[in-house]
Amino acid sequence: MDTQAQRIIDKFGSAYRLSAALKAIGYLRNPSTVYRWTYSREKGGTDGMVPTRALTYILRAARFEGVMLTPEDLDPRPR
Repeated sequence: MDTQAQRIIDKFGSAYRLSAALKAIGYLRNPSTVYRWTYSREKGGTDGMVPTRALTYILRAARFEGVMLTPEDLDPRPR
């Protein structure tokens, strides 16, 4: 299943690269925290949804890094 978090991570290349992009704009997130967004709630994750608070920073980081995010990438529904 392709979730919102996985689509966004894939666009940046990896959880590590998304974490680095977020750090570059001042929103510090450990790569393991970013990757955990893809985990189920039972395993301590967010069921593939990016926390709402992080979306603004992700959009800013995407613009800063030249990553093109589409409305489909941001859609919280799994594909």
